[in-house]
Amino acid sequence: MSKKVLISGLLCTMSIALVGVTWHVVLFKGQYIYLGVYNRMDDPIYAFGFLAWILEGFGIAYLFSKSSYAKKGLFSVLKFVWLVGMIVSATETIGSAAKKHIPDMVQWILLSGGFILINYSIMGIALWMVYKRNEKIV
Repeated sequence: MSKKVLISGLLCTMSIALVGVTWHVVLFKGQYIYLGVYNRMDDPIYAFGFLAWILEGFGIAYLFSKSSYAKKGLFSVLKFVWLVGMIVSATETIGSAAKKHIPDMVQWILLSGGFILINYSIMGIALWMVYKRNEKIV
């Protein structure tokens, strides 16, 4: 594993954890409980959460390092993470909506979509900071 993959994996994992806890537990815990999508909000299995953050952070960092996006500017990095976020959103947001009764579908889509957009945008900035060359923005 290269030094850049290690550093970007750690940064991605940290950003996922910070944004995830802030979003799901601090800001919108009540809405998630109301929507009933996550039914372990009061008794989470922390080990699974940590493992998910690590796998996601290092998985994205590794895929990014192998992509042509790593050699381009910030907007290209954001395109990469937004594409990954779109795939995650398909399973997390849309997939959950298809399988579970959600009392307010619009709130669920906005809440989950907002989280994914913010989370992956911050991850993109972290990746860009590791891989940027000559302060190239686009």
